[in-house]
Amino acid sequence: MKHKQSAIFRFSHQQGAALPMVLLVTFLLVTASIAMLSAATANSRNGTDVVSETKAYYAAESGIQSAINILRNQNVNYKDAVNAIPPNLSTWRSTNWTAPDGSTAGLSVGGEGGYTLKVTDPDNSQTQIAFTTDTSDTVGNASSGFSVTATTFAPKLSFPNPTAADRTEITWVPDNQGPHVFGGSPDVKVSLGSFKIENIGNGSAIPSKVFFRVNFRLDAPDNPTWVIKGTIDPAASNRIVFQSYLYAMVGSDITLCSTSNCATPISPNINLQTITAPVANASSTKQFWVQLTPKQPQRLLLESEGFGPNGSRKKLQAFINKSFFPLVPPAAGLLMNGPNAYFDNGNGRPHYDGCDPADPAVCVPAIGTTDATGLANINGATFKDPPNPNPPPAIVGEDLPEWQRTPEAMDQQISQWRNVTPTGSRYANNATINTGGFGDFATGKGLTFCEGNCTIQGNGGGILVVKGKLTTFGGVSFRGYIVVVGADGILRNGNGGPDDQIIGGVIVSPYTLTPSPGHWLQPRFSVNGGGSSYIKYSSLEYLFDGGITGTTNFVSGIVEK
Repeated sequence: MKHKQSAIFRFSHQQGAALPMVLLVTFLLVTASIAMLSAATANSRNGTDVVSETKAYYAAESGIQSAINILRNQNVNYKDAVNAIPPNLSTWRSTNWTAPDGSTAGLSVGGEGGYTLKVTDPDNSQTQIAFTTDTSDTVGNASSGFSVTATTFAPKLSFPNPTAADRTEITWVPDNQGPHVFGGSPDVKVSLGSFKIENIGNGSAIPSKVFFRVNFRLDAPDNPTWVIKGTIDPAASNRIVFQSYLYAMVGSDITLCSTSNCATPISPNINLQTITAPVANASSTKQFWVQLTPKQPQRLLLESEGFGPNGSRKKLQAFINKSFFPLVPPAAGLLMNGPNAYFDNGNGRPHYDGCDPADPAVCVPAIGTTDATGLANINGATFKDPPNPNPPPAIVGEDLPEWQRTPEAMDQQISQWRNVTPTGSRYANNATINTGGFGDFATGKGLTFCEGNCTIQGNGGGILVVKGKLTTFGGVSFRGYIVVVGADGILRNGNGGPDDQIIGGVIVSPYTLTPSPGHWLQPRFSVNGGGSSYIKYSSLEYLFDGGITGTTNFVSGIVEK
């Protein structure tokens, strides 16, 4: 009985013990439930954020693609793109949406958001320009400086010889200040340099006309160079005559001037200048100036900001490069690049014109070659309807683009063209190609690559690359660049009439890479038949403004900001 009472006493002191336990378990369950609900909510929110940000990212990508489409298919000049106000390509695209900050018009994507665009010039080519001038020879064919034969040039010409006690020397004195800032002006006018005639001792007579070639090198990729050509005539008071006082290079219009303010008219005043003959132990100079407009940007920095639901944003930046094609004009209307050029003009009357149809004051040699033997072969051919060729054939050198200076560089460029497969391109091998199969003449668009020999007839345009022999059959018209690197060169079989014109540049530049280093082969150009067709030089500015759909305006790098 005592034991029973003791047990009752023991349990009587445990009344309510279950309540704290229930409360504790309940608290733990509630806490776990809250945690689970919070996790589920966070997970749902994260999922929503991911979807929103993904939509914003895709909107930004849409902006990049839209910009590329505009640049490729509307032939947008890069100058116009970066100078537009605002610089967002809105001139060439529709806008139906305003960004949340209200500052930039954009385009809606699926009704949930949109993108805005901003275009800038990462190289500041619209704010400043720089150049140098010289008479140095970097190609190795003595094509720069002064000459009495127009074949072999030197930086200094001495009469009667470089060691005579009494001699007269002719040199070029550069004035290469820069960079030159536009400061909101559409052009800059700066000193180019001076021709100098100096008498050592009593001097000596200059017996004949002196030919000069001064290299104007623009500070831009691919080292574009304009070789300023002309003569100094001692029989006309040392009158200076330029072959051309205008040039277009990498989008910059270059004008030679005889006064510091480049007063008009430029022509014929530019060719009325003379150098006063100096007295003993003295010198005379004649200074010239140059007027330059901004270069064409060769790449753009494109910023596309995409907007998605819930205030999400993604910003992409991309470099858009102008072209796989170097933006340097041809050195001649027809270039025979290599030793001992073979040139057979046939019995017809084909014409060769080195002046740009878009601006006849912009001229280069109608036919160019790279050595004296080749020049003699060309000059020995029969040409009809003078002046033809106009300007006369000449040795070219410093005005060769970088990709035409070595076989290795040429091969690299050819390989780039082979590997590009843009819309409208064609790859052929030992084929005959008719109108519509090798680009478009009217627009100058297209890329045709012939792995072996090819025959073309009819009309075409853009870029035509032939690794074998190119035969043109009958009347052929082409607008753009023709590059032939096969050892058999070009045969114009049946020469067509005056309306059959190749406008742009024709390069015959055969090479081999074995044995190493590579070397040039003899370039060959033959005409079989009559006719009076034309090969006309063009600076190809239209080509560089987006003429080769698919090989222009390509993305070279993209990053998420």
